[in-house]
Amino acid sequence: MTPGITHFEANSGKASGIGPERDHVYTHYFVGGNAAVTGVIGSEVHQQMAEERLKSAAKLELEAEKKDTEAEITVKVTNSGAGHNF
Repeated sequence: MTPGITHFEANSGKASGIGPERDHVYTHYFVGGNAAVTGVIGSEVHQQMAEERLKSAAKLELEAEKKDTEAEITVKVTNSGAGHNF
């Protein structure tokens, strides 16, 4: 919600029905990381927001090593953009 930290689009208007006109009204959407539910209820904008958050929430690193007829796979997950614990 702070200017300069993330990209935001201009959103002029009133923060409440009795508030003054502002150049920018800050918003805080709570879509989280659930793109499926927002899509089911028909909120395409919120579905896109959730997908964007999921794409930038974590960094995945995979390593695979074949051992005879088995494979050993190591997965490293790093929180690279989630707002809280991942």
